[in-house]
Amino acid sequence: MKLLENELGEKAYFGGESFGYLDLSLVPYYWWFLALKKTLDVGLASEIDLPKLEGWLKRCLVRESVAETLPDQDKLRVFIQQIRKKRLPAN
Repeated sequence: MKLLENELGEKAYFGGESFGYLDLSLVPYYWWFLALKKTLDVGLASEIDLPKLEGWLKRCLVRESVAETLPDQDKLRVFIQQIRKKRLPAN
């Protein structure tokens, strides 16, 4: 994620000033990363500060075509918690 943050730099989008295919393909990955970061709240994910990517995501979410295709963050976090419960051995 730090690599993506550095690549974005001061640009509005990865292709420059206009939303493109790379932005469209990266939004879901960053959306999942945010859900994992908020759900797990431990390790490297909770220590990573990515203000440029967060600004980029906000610009992307203004687009109706992007915002309508992403799952709800709360439902995504519940899904992640369910997967963790199934995968982690019971104590």
